[in-house]
Amino acid sequence: MHTFKRSSFSFQFSAARGIKADEQLFYAYCNVNQTASERKADLAPYGVVCQCICCVNASPKTDKLRRELIQRISQYRVDAERWAKMPNLSVSVLEPVLQLKEEMIKEGLHSQVQAYSILLEACLRIYVQLDMKEEANGYIKELRQYKSAQGWDVTLLFQDYPQSFFDSVLYLILRSFQLSDCQRSSHHCGFLHHTTSLTCKVS
Repeated sequence: MHTFKRSSFSFQFSAARGIKADEQLFYAYCNVNQTASERKADLAPYGVVCQCICCVNASPKTDKLRRELIQRISQYRVDAERWAKMPNLSVSVLEPVLQLKEEMIKEGLHSQVQAYSILLEACLRIYVQLDMKEEANGYIKELRQYKSAQGWDVTLLFQDYPQSFFDSVLYLILRSFQLSDCQRSSHHCGFLHHTTSLTCKVS
């Protein structure tokens, strides 16, 4: 992610995920959700012939993934909210969601921070409903990283979630933030802006 600061006349870059040593970084000059032929046409006026692996190895399958990506993520977001209310939820509902996550990473589409964050939230809701705490904790940490890159105040990450969801992940949030000093009171939450009171200092 990047922003431009007029005061210093400079770009500020922040990573939404871990970057490996010697990993090559890319910047898209076109809509990455287009098919390979559409991306090529968009770049042609600039004399650019993209040689990234996604363009070089494009196929009908990857074109279809890009065309349908936003619609699929939006649907999984709706499905996750519905699944999170089911008392006898099966872990099998996660299979297509996790498959899409893998496809996004393989195709480099997890660089679409907002869309990928929505998919992470969908997975988190399901893991919480399934009471799979370790998996949920991993998604909380990853969500914090992606939301921070978008400029979100990560302490407000779950403020719009229902009380039942909040109660389920509270201890995970505390552990994720590695809080050194937590005090409970009543009816106000200065840390998470939620109905449960919590005043915390982050170490």
